[in-house]
Amino acid sequence: FRDLIPMLAITVIFSAPFIAFDQINFSRSAGFVDRMGSLAAVLAGFYIAALVAVGSFSASIGDLDSPISNGKIFLNREDEDSLTRREYICAVFGFLSFLSLFIAIASSFILIIAPAFANLHDSSPVEVSGYSVPVFEIVRGLAVGIFCLIVSAMIVTTFYGLYYLTDRIYAKSPQILP
Repeated sequence: FRDLIPMLAITVIFSAPFIAFDQINFSRSAGFVDRMGSLAAVLAGFYIAALVAVGSFSASIGDLDSPISNGKIFLNREDEDSLTRREYICAVFGFLSFLSLFIAIASSFILIIAPAFANLHDSSPVEVSGYSVPVFEIVRGLAVGIFCLIVSAMIVTTFYGLYYLTDRIYAKSPQILP
């Protein structure tokens, strides 16, 4: 839930132009979906390589297998044992690997099926209880929002991973020196 506000903010920033203006290229060639799919495909390789590297680092290299002492992280709220540095980094890069592969595959799928729905835009709205409901626009807006939410989850988690690897991994509890 801590990530919900930044994810929703990024989702709104990314999806608003595509929902408000139909002319902006979302799901056609060289559009947002195409570009995010390409980026996610490239990032997947980096995330998987990082996951393999962290997972296979020797214990003699550092204290990756020691629990995080400053700002403990728990997998579940009811857990008594906090994650080790290795477990946390593996969880972050495992999640990012999954998300990037999902985005890359979903982008390809969207690019393939989007032309079939292009003609639906011109269809007339459905009448429900005397109200004109633009079903295509609602479904399109939901699809744009969901895709942007998934992309924003990857962005926010990447920033957390970078922050942890550049700053928090070295944080230790303060000690009084002799």
